[in-house]
Amino acid sequence: MRHTREGRHVLGDGRKLAWSAHGSDSGTPVLFLAGAASGRTMLFGTDVLDELDVTLVTVDRPGMGESDHHDGRTLQSTAEDLADFASTWGGPLPVVANSQGAPFGLACAALGVARRLVLVSPVDEIAVQPCRSTLSEEMRAMVDTVQEDPGAAERMFAALGPDGMEDMVIGSAGDEDRRIFTQSEFLDMYRRALREGFASGGVGYAVDTRIAMSPWALSYDEIRCDVHVLTGGRDRHHTTDFGAGLTARVDSATRTVVDGAGGALLWTHARYILEMALGGPFRPTHAGFELIGGPEQRPIVLEPSSALWPRRFDAERRRIRRALGDRALRIDHIGSTAVPGLPAKPIVDIDVSVGDPEDEDSYLPALVEAGYRLRVREPGHRMLRTPDLDVHVHVCQAGGNWERRHLLFRDWLRVDARDRNDYAELKRLLAQQDWADMNQYAAAKGPLIASITERAESWATRAGWQVSTANR
Repeated sequence: MRHTREGRHVLGDGRKLAWSAHGSDSGTPVLFLAGAASGRTMLFGTDVLDELDVTLVTVDRPGMGESDHHDGRTLQSTAEDLADFASTWGGPLPVVANSQGAPFGLACAALGVARRLVLVSPVDEIAVQPCRSTLSEEMRAMVDTVQEDPGAAERMFAALGPDGMEDMVIGSAGDEDRRIFTQSEFLDMYRRALREGFASGGVGYAVDTRIAMSPWALSYDEIRCDVHVLTGGRDRHHTTDFGAGLTARVDSATRTVVDGAGGALLWTHARYILEMALGGPFRPTHAGFELIGGPEQRPIVLEPSSALWPRRFDAERRRIRRALGDRALRIDHIGSTAVPGLPAKPIVDIDVSVGDPEDEDSYLPALVEAGYRLRVREPGHRMLRTPDLDVHVHVCQAGGNWERRHLLFRDWLRVDARDRNDYAELKRLLAQQDWADMNQYAAAKGPLIASITERAESWATRAGWQVSTANR
């Protein structure tokens, strides 16, 4: 059994793509599209390839490593090259795309190259709204440069070099990710992959990054295969919304946020990722999300802020207090209906803080008896609602992140008119679109919510804001 094979695939116009294959000769081929500036040396899961009977196939994108440069390369042309290559492996194939490999994975899926696509720690389409609004001024200026002077942008990217890329990635990583990235075996592999990525003066990486930071112009409705978006719950670098907006744009996509994982998810959870690519579920039990009743399609109708909403909250608070007594440690009005002046769907959101949301027996039967119905079950959070779907009750951990995050977001919007107005404008824009699932509408707000939350956190530090002892 040979474990590494290499070759050159000749395309129709005579250009060559350099590739490597790792694992059993007879294993199921899985095409891996690596992240930024990483050539075909970048691997994951090598310790389980034989056990899972997988052949991990990697390829240098045009202009990277030993693959020929392609003048005028685009996202579409890159996907077409990969489709030609995949056909020699009996495509369509399971595809895993990491980080900046995500747009190429999606483009392959739209062409029918992918039998199943797993996007791990994916970047998002930052050149378009709503992602663009979440960017820092520096990053927004860089995106503008890509649009206005792509040649200058490519020269800037190429000048980073492999050492600069290594310093940037490892220097900005969290402590847990850095421990992965600085292990000698990983670092040796990463440095080889970076040298491939910056081959030929970095032109391949520069074009890759220019493509990733431009509008992708993908036909998302042409993606027919299952798409699974995996992000780490501690990953703050790849997307601001843990892949929610990206998932919402692909009808066949599902998303898992892996609690406790960071940007090194590809390497810390390699076995599970490969099993998912082969058609299995994502197995860690803490990653589960259950939507009782399945997706729902309902019109998004916004109404002006109403004095009836706080009154409805008061009535529901009394109802919940009767059901739970002292087991409800806090009962708070959250969401848009809790912010005067903010238009909202006429659905009152209520936060109920308990000692342990995983101990469903301590609260769920009582809330069901009171007339609420369970809709969402996920780690640290349950959501119930009324039969008329006009009240959502969120059960969370007292003193936990869910509680703090929603109360801070509410309090900040109550005091900051600019963010309140920006949020209202996005809600109006999104309400004009058709959504196959209400959760997709909620996910599309994620990037702006993340940006607003950053400003809210800065305000909380300056103002000494803390969760109030009084429910409101």
